[in-house]
Amino acid sequence: MGNSEDIFTAAIYVTTADKLEERTFDSEFWVDLTNVEDEEDLTEICYSLHDDEDDPCIIVNNWDGIPTNLIQDNGWPDSRIWEWLKLPKIQREGVASHWKSHPDASVQDALKAV
Repeated sequence: MGNSEDIFTAAIYVTTADKLEERTFDSEFWVDLTNVEDEEDLTEICYSLHDDEDDPCIIVNNWDGIPTNLIQDNGWPDSRIWEWLKLPKIQREGVASHWKSHPDASVQDALKAV
């Protein structure tokens, strides 16, 4: 069994406009991005979570374990997240630290700086 310090979760809470209006909250709406391949995969997962709606308006309104600058203004993960998630822990931490002062840096540029 692995060391608990090796466990890493980067998750977003995915709901819909209708569910927010109805105040429907469910822990099943958390999506662990470490189990998601890319943005296309995430989109499919989000729609399948809310397949009880005909045309769901997907909303990401919370996140955990993700640097703030990897969440766009609309709540959707920034495209850099997929590369960042694949980094070893020490590199993820270094890149996240670099982003505090250089929020628009690419993952590669941040790695060179740390």
